Amino acid sequence: MTEIWFIADTHFGHENIIEYEKRPFPDVETMDQHIIKKWNDKVAPNDLVYHLGDVSLHKKARTKEILSELNGTKVLIRGNHDDNPTAMRTIGFDAVLESAWLRVGSHDCVLLHDPGNMRHGTIWHFHGHVHSRWKYKPEERSICLSVENWDYTPVNQTELSKYMDRQQWSVDRVSVYLPYEPKQSSEWIAPITLQVDA
Repeated sequence: MTEIWFIADTHFGHENIIEYEKRPFPDVETMDQHIIKKWNDKVAPNDLVYHLGDVSLHKKARTKEILSELNGTKVLIRGNHDDNPTAMRTIGFDAVLESAWLRVGSHDCVLLHDPGNMRHGTIWHFHGHVHSRWKYKPEERSICLSVENWDYTPVNQTELSKYMDRQQWSVDRVSVYLPYEPKQSSEWIAPITLQVDA
């Protein structure tokens, strides 16, 4: 049976990320090999992996070598450190997208790199970009799949579905965001009342 996995912000070859994020590795090669091993320990060759952006800062040839070592069919949701879609397909991704919609368990989810592009509401957001700044923001239906939050390991859809199932919403209203800054509070659209099942 094909499993679906998620991961973000591997940053292969990025020496400075070790310092920025206090990654527990002495050098880039150790970090790269650790992430490759963690990936292949979980992901089978016929599984599907969504990488939510910022793959590598190596040169293309080395990145291609790394991707060839990683199990699974690989779909990239492009991040701010990733090259254009054609280049990313050339080095080993089976598909390259800017975002995607996916059903995970009983939940509708959008996949994207930068949570600054989230649309709040009933949709869950899987993303990267913020690294260790947060893992979950249930009030925003946000899950950060950056490797620092998940022991440098891809995360299975079943684990994420169970987490989303457990959330009990204490807030029954969601603000609607407008594409401009209101001059007065009365210009905001009234919040939408949601029916929350107990």
